[in-house]
Amino acid sequence: KREYTDHEILDIVWEQWNAGSGNESKQFLNLNVRSMMVGDYINIDGVWHECLAFGWRINVPWKEVMGDVPRKNFDDDATREDVSKALLIQLDLPANTKVEFN
Repeated sequence: KREYTDHEILDIVWEQWNAGSGNESKQFLNLNVRSMMVGDYINIDGVWHECLAFGWRINVPWKEVMGDVPRKNFDDDATREDVSKALLIQLDLPANTKVEFN
């Protein structure tokens, strides 16, 4: 039996719960619900992941998931370095890969 990494699970869920991906799950299509979007949460083995504009935030505190404390806003904090790291992780490329922005 193959074990999937959290990264692979997040990718699969993203594809299966987004209209237009071409890989929508039957459950998603039958429920007629909105697609996943930034700010949605996924729990994998007790660890909460938050969907960000670039990648995922790992190990989100439960109180934040439940709305008991304000959600951390990452919109203004993302640097080019942060985006580069997120892209390398998302694309499963070596950390020393050069990333350029136009």
